[in-house]
Amino acid sequence: MSMPATMRALQQTSLNGPQDLRLITDAPVPTPGPDEVLIRVTAAGVNFLDISMARGVLPGGPQPPYLAGFEAAGEIVAVGERVAGLAPGVHVIGVNMRGGAFAEYLALPAAAAVPVPPGWADEQALGLVVNWPTALAAWSSSIAVGRAVRPRTRVPRAIAPLVTIATSSPPARAAATAAQIRASSSARNSPSSVATIAEPSLITVRAIAGGG
Repeated sequence: MSMPATMRALQQTSLNGPQDLRLITDAPVPTPGPDEVLIRVTAAGVNFLDISMARGVLPGGPQPPYLAGFEAAGEIVAVGERVAGLAPGVHVIGVNMRGGAFAEYLALPAAAAVPVPPGWADEQALGLVVNWPTALAAWSSSIAVGRAVRPRTRVPRAIAPLVTIATSSPPARAAATAAQIRASSSARNSPSSVATIAEPSLITVRAIAGGG
């Protein structure tokens, strides 16, 4: 597949908020690192962290000018030399805390690039990475007040691995879960089956990205 040298993207030009986003047409197409995949973005999420980044209140967030957005789904078009288990043509979801999701192409850490569940559109799967686990964490915190035992919930087995990776705190657990998903994708073909998972006590986006 022939790759363009440049792409369209939304660039954040200040820390005054998202009103200072601008469309550029000459952003360099990322080159995936040895442990990364490059996706052609088909859907990008808009989240609370986008506002935090744009206002400069996210610790360790990117400094302007930077390519905005951190959560995306799309088709893999290139893989790094150390990547195993993922190949061009596979649709995945994931985040890159360096930004760049509001663009035509995005590099993602391969260890936490999660294949889109069978039968799901990229736009549907995108909601599982940040928004759904965040809502789940908020819900579990609200019902856990005064309880000695952490609550548990029942979720469709098809998305249980996605919930696990999105709500894991240790990066190693996130990477291991992503590998497990890729190795046993056939187990997600029965959306009627149900899994029971412990509610997360901490939601961290950096775990998905492979950060600390």
